[in-house]
Amino acid sequence: MMMEIAVPGMTEYLLIENAQHADRFAQLISHRIPFTDIEHAFDLTLTPGAAEKVVVTFD
Repeated sequence: MMMEIAVPGMTEYLLIENAQHADRFAQLISHRIPFTDIEHAFDLTLTPGAAEKVVVTFD
């Protein structure tokens, strides 16, 4: 997470929920981009409607 705008304790709650329901949260990810293509990942995040959630991987 780069930034949080939420009520106190929300990050901890979401981390626990994510660990318990990883399959549900995985459906929110629209793109998995390798770090070697980081510019493409930024382009996706900066283009309205191009992606829901972008995850950069370090494989």
